[in-house]
Amino acid sequence: MDKNSITGLLIIAVLIIGYSIYTQPSQEELEKQRITQQMQDSISAAESTKPLEIQEEKIIEDLVAEDDSASFALIDNKLQALFGDLVTASSGEEKDILIENENYKAIVSTKGGMLKSLELKEYKTYDSLPLIMFDQNKSLQNLVFDYPGFGRINFTDLYFTPNKASIILSGESSDQLVL
Repeated sequence: MDKNSITGLLIIAVLIIGYSIYTQPSQEELEKQRITQQMQDSISAAESTKPLEIQEEKIIEDLVAEDDSASFALIDNKLQALFGDLVTASSGEEKDILIENENYKAIVSTKGGMLKSLELKEYKTYDSLPLIMFDQNKSLQNLVFDYPGFGRINFTDLYFTPNKASIILSGESSDQLVL
């Protein structure tokens, strides 16, 4: 190889390296792409649970429409197919469980086993209202898990049985709520 060939190859290498550095995305662009991808993943995950919700609504409509004893066996089979071993937790009555001490007051629902509200007693907002740390009407909790053989099951569709109706604590006493 002569001197001109080596010089030409070096110039080509510098141009290729320079172009790749020049067109590389910035940290801001990478962050935007990551956030966009997360949003798309969240949307697709939410949409993948919709067919299950539609199927549940159809089963509930079937429950309301059919009243004879032969249909109850069919309904049980449908619920068994939808919830599997968790079929007993698929129906029940929603109750609120109060957990309170001198510092806070919490309400837990038996439907979904989720926290409905949490109020800190010793603190007030800037306009002297009670400080509510969590309110079910203003936020959403949604726990979904994959159940082998049955797909995704949403915790908010299940009813839990509590070990106590309410818990009132004072001083150094302690207790636990089991759902």
